[in-house]
Amino acid sequence: RQSVIWKQVIGEQYDEIGRNVIELRDKGYLMVGLKQVLRQRTNILILQSYIVKLDPFGNILWQKIIGDTVFSNSAVSAIEDKEGNIYLLYYTSNAHLMKLDALGNILWDKSYSDIVILRGVSFTNDFKNFVFLSTTYTQSSSLTSITKMDTSGNLIWNKSYPGPESGNNSFLFLDNEYYICGRGFYYGFIIKTDSSGNLLW
Repeated sequence: RQSVIWKQVIGEQYDEIGRNVIELRDKGYLMVGLKQVLRQRTNILILQSYIVKLDPFGNILWQKIIGDTVFSNSAVSAIEDKEGNIYLLYYTSNAHLMKLDALGNILWDKSYSDIVILRGVSFTNDFKNFVFLSTTYTQSSSLTSITKMDTSGNLIWNKSYPGPESGNNSFLFLDNEYYICGRGFYYGFIIKTDSSGNLLW
């Protein structure tokens, strides 16, 4: 039986939802989630992306709400580079990738009109590129896709795979081959591609 070393309750007047936690290079933690806020000049609650940086003992160092308090948005995950910068995956009506420094200052924010959600991410090629598990919508369905970008957020390619949808998937992205497994419409599946996203099996 494991004992609790520390715990931190994060919350104020309205609801907060934690979605993901990553351990950082300084041995602290970054929590990614959602926070309810009041929409501007209304009494209507909407969701905004919410990130919290904690030290190794669970003390809050800084926290940040991402959004304009007019339209809802939703954070999914995050990853840290070798310099301590944070890349936040979130979405509005389409996918966004935001870069922040180690103090939570926003460096840039890019959106991708053809991609709905970036769900998971790994660095490849010694931190030169990102590879994302993503979802691309067509007129009739949502498809699992893999998206590759450079670390400036420039799109290199996005490739979709007919059949399965990526909402419940896991992934493993290596330098030379990518794997996705999860649940399709009525079945489990696993996909392997090469590093250009070409389907191998």
